[in-house]
Amino acid sequence: MTTKTVEQSASDEELDQIFETVMTCEPALTLDQSERFADSIADQEQFGRKWRLTAVLANKGGVFFRDLSKDQSMAQALAPTVGTLTDFAQFLRSAADLADSAACRVMVAGCAHEHFNEWAAATDAQS
Repeated sequence: MTTKTVEQSASDEELDQIFETVMTCEPALTLDQSERFADSIADQEQFGRKWRLTAVLANKGGVFFRDLSKDQSMAQALAPTVGTLTDFAQFLRSAADLADSAACRVMVAGCAHEHFNEWAAATDAQS
């Protein structure tokens, strides 16, 4: 599937179809899913622990992993982190996908306003 940008070659018909899709789309999350998602981020202790674990292990080089490959007790202690980190990575990917989707929906709906791109650019410059 090829991706077209608005500037490149999308026809008016294609743009209208995209606009209509956004105008009639279902929510990306149910209210219950949204609350659970927000709760999982609001649980700063758990989120912080997973983030720190990620950062600590990302800061390790080959020597650490060589030692891990030779040290059974070290490997046993770190084995549970595989699932934790895999789940955390999936959570972050899901959060990123939701943020991208929300930004796209706002951008498509906002294009109905003549100055929307200027407003968006001004806000981006302030961030």
